[in-house]
Order: sequence, then C-alpha cells, then structure tokens
Amino acid sequence: MPKPDTFFLLWTVIAVVFFLFILLMPKRISQFIPGRRRSKKDQEADDRRIRAFYAQEKVDIWNKRGLTPFEILGVGRGAGRAEIEKAFKRRIKQYHPDKVLHLGVDYVNIAKERTILITNARAELLKKLDRS
Repeated sequence: MPKPDTFFLLWTVIAVVFFLFILLMPKRISQFIPGRRRSKKDQEADDRRIRAFYAQEKVDIWNKRGLTPFEILGVGRGAGRAEIEKAFKRRIKQYHPDKVLHLGVDYVNIAKERTILITNARAELLKKLDRS
C-alpha cells in the first residue's frame, strides 16, 4: 500500500477542522431573519406605530376627493419616468396590504384602496409621458 502524502493529510485535517468549526459554531440570531419569532412587546410596538401612521394619514391627502396622480405619488408636475417609478415604489412599500395584514380587515381594506389609487396614478402618469 502506498504511503499517503503528508501535504495531502495536512490539508485534509485543516478542512475537517474548518467544517467542524462551522457546524459546531453557535448560531447568532439576527433581528432581520424573515419568519423569526418576535416578542409580544415588539409586535405590539409595531402595531401601535402602524395604527398611528394610518391615523395620521386620515387627515392627510387621502380624504380629499379629486386627487391628482401627482398628489397621490407626491411628485412634481415635471417629473420624469425615473422619478415616477421611485415615488411609486416608495408609496407601494409604505401602503402595501401585506404590511398590515396582522392588524385586521379594516387596515387591509384601507391599504388595498390606497394601493389601487397609487397603481392607477402611476399608470396614468406613465401614459401621459408616453404620449408626449
């Protein structure tokens, strides 16, 4: 039987030690892991923050009828395609129904209405840009 090469054995031992270190290393819990269980205190704090946000928004532009697409997206009249897309993404992230799903049906319905308004405003503005 041939004698094993010492260089090969050294690297094999290093690799095994490295993989054992990775496997046995204690796991750190990050607060940004999706699906991680959060404390009841954290959940309640988020719920209060979201409810306060929607309560404040009731007195903002959303109760005004006849909103222009520019007001809905929060852009100026001379906005270009990139600015419209950026404002759309910002508003959708802010008012997406999945963000308030845990708060109940009322908040989900408000979020759905606003999402529809935001999407229609974006479509209308982009259509105007394409015509000109």
